[in-house]
Amino acid sequence: TNPIQQIATSYVYTHVNDIGEESGPSPVSATVLKDDGTSVTVTTPTTIPSGISDDYNVTTKRIYRAVTGNTGTAFLFVAEIPLSQADYVDELPDNELGDPLESEDWDLPPDDMRGIIALPNGIMAGFRRNQLCLSAQNRPHAWPVRYRLNTDTDIVAIGNIDNTVVIGTKSFPYTASGNDPAAYSMTKLEVSQACVSKRSLAYLASIGIVFASPDGLIAVAGNGRISNLTESIYTRKQWQTLMPDTILGATHDDVYYFWFSNTTLTELVFVSRVSAADTLWRSVAWGDDTYVAVGNAGTNGVMTSPDGITWTAHNAAANADWFSVAFAVIGSPPRFVAVSGSSVANAAMYSDNNGVTWTLAASPPSSTSLWGEIAWSSTLGLFVAVSYAASSGFWVATSPDGINWTNRAGIAGPWFSVVWGGSIL
Repeated sequence: TNPIQQIATSYVYTHVNDIGEESGPSPVSATVLKDDGTSVTVTTPTTIPSGISDDYNVTTKRIYRAVTGNTGTAFLFVAEIPLSQADYVDELPDNELGDPLESEDWDLPPDDMRGIIALPNGIMAGFRRNQLCLSAQNRPHAWPVRYRLNTDTDIVAIGNIDNTVVIGTKSFPYTASGNDPAAYSMTKLEVSQACVSKRSLAYLASIGIVFASPDGLIAVAGNGRISNLTESIYTRKQWQTLMPDTILGATHDDVYYFWFSNTTLTELVFVSRVSAADTLWRSVAWGDDTYVAVGNAGTNGVMTSPDGITWTAHNAAANADWFSVAFAVIGSPPRFVAVSGSSVANAAMYSDNNGVTWTLAASPPSSTSLWGEIAWSSTLGLFVAVSYAASSGFWVATSPDGINWTNRAGIAGPWFSVVWGGSIL
């Protein structure tokens, strides 16, 4: 007769609560020798481990046995027994064992985890100190340590745009994206905008995740693009008087509302609107009862609106990255003038019918300068444009009409903005 072959094996067990949530496994038992005709008595504790709350309502235990095959060793399901039962006699042959242990690396959520959100892909996300924590997929009770991603500084709040987690920290915003929690990747957005109020962070449709920073109300889009929604409304000094670290924000019907604590309670409302075209819009100006916006395009490079709600697309005079637009009452009709932030042969255009049709400037500013902004001074009777890159040395250009321009050396930049203050530019 052939001798019976005994194979070394071992056991683990898990705890299961009343709604079927399973814990990570116990430490592996001592090795035992077993063949398919041998029974093994497995003894497990009849109480939950020290430090585990009764609120988990553990009711049963699952026993798993190690089996080695062609692909390695796995713990396969043996039986589920009541928590109060200590001993179980295992007589099953290998071919009658059940599914592999799923919870091998599952851990309880950290005691200090906060800000839990649910993602569309079945993953939960939360944070503790400077760690973003992710749950196992479709297992909201299981938070493997290996699914944690670190930021440089402590996390203040998190939100999500679909499966992308936007993370506001005490220094920089981050995004983390993926479909499998084991494969999520984190990106640090290299714009120093701290989230100063966890209660300010909210999702605003068509805009992204919005939160209060020291400089204004920051929006992070799904692709990681960052913008300051309030930079044209508040200076940094004005924004600071609102005490941004006290801001409470919320969204309703595509409107972001926020409140702050100061001498009075007030609110600011932002409503997201649909643009007339899928263009990177750079600048907007108001004049003659019309809003005119310009962007990075020739076709559909301009859009106009009577109220800021409904927009109509128009073609620019040339295909360029139109960075800035200004309005002036020069005569009748009044005029909108735009300048380009890309190196093109004609870097300025104008419109005398409220942005509907555009004409290239007859004598434009330098094509070797990248013009970042334009302003109008009614006192001086001049359009003034400033450059953020000027290989020819022309950092400023002026024009009395937006058609004929004079290039000026000015003080070396880069210059990103210009405004008329009533007596000085």
